[in-house]
Amino acid sequence: MLASTSDQGTTPTLWCYGVVCVLCFTLGVPANFFSLTYFIRKYRHRSSYVSLLYIFIFGVDLLICTLFLPPAVSNFSQGQPGFFSSSVFCSTWGFFFQVTHRLTVFCIGLMSVLRTLTMFRPFLRLNFKHAAWPFTTYLTLVLIQNTIPWWFGVPYIFVQDFASCMWDYSQVFRPGSVGNKAVTLVFEVGQYLVPLFLIGISHFLSVILLKKKNTKLSCSSQQNGISKQNGILQQNAISQQNGISQQNGISQQTGISQQNGISQQNGISQQTGISQQNGISQQNGISQQ
Repeated sequence: MLASTSDQGTTPTLWCYGVVCVLCFTLGVPANFFSLTYFIRKYRHRSSYVSLLYIFIFGVDLLICTLFLPPAVSNFSQGQPGFFSSSVFCSTWGFFFQVTHRLTVFCIGLMSVLRTLTMFRPFLRLNFKHAAWPFTTYLTLVLIQNTIPWWFGVPYIFVQDFASCMWDYSQVFRPGSVGNKAVTLVFEVGQYLVPLFLIGISHFLSVILLKKKNTKLSCSSQQNGISKQNGILQQNAISQQNGISQQNGISQQTGISQQNGISQQNGISQQTGISQQNGISQQNGISQQ
């Protein structure tokens, strides 16, 4: 049996850890499995770097949630090693756990950087290599990194406080030495703080860019509203002018009709006067005869 690095923990604490591990396993495994299969089908139907990134993220998270089962058994067994009693199982579990929980932070950081890049350069065509190459490079680095204890014959040991298997840097590098500080800085600080820093910067830049775009859209909407109002006013003015012109045309036509009527009446009156004069002339001729 592997030696523990801590005294046996309290029962309430172990039970709380156990419940958390069980929830991660029972909820995380099916949720990540269905999400992984969905994005695999989506990637086969239409490949894109976004789908590939989600495949990486959900695949890594699925493995992490699966790895929570042995710690759950250990916590519910009052801190006993359980599955970790086997040195081979302990080393294998510790290796995969150290690799996966570093990869999941890296994948989120990679997605944040690529998303911010597409926002600043919307016409840039990102493809498979922009997601695959960084992931593959970092995966190779992490795999090599977590085989270091095996180079020196140092096994992963069971740590009761966390119900997990780890390796101690001091067994390879002397405490306080340059090597120990460098490994601690790279393994524990760099691989967590650097992705978190990139994620924070990416989100900050994304917020600034979205704010600028919203401001431009608001100005464009206001200008469009003013243009529409001006267009409506112009149409109303044209309609009113057309109405006045039509009314003026009708008035002119009415005046012409009235003038024509008067002219006709004058003609009739003139004709009547001539007829009367002709009648009088004829009567005068008869009288003279």
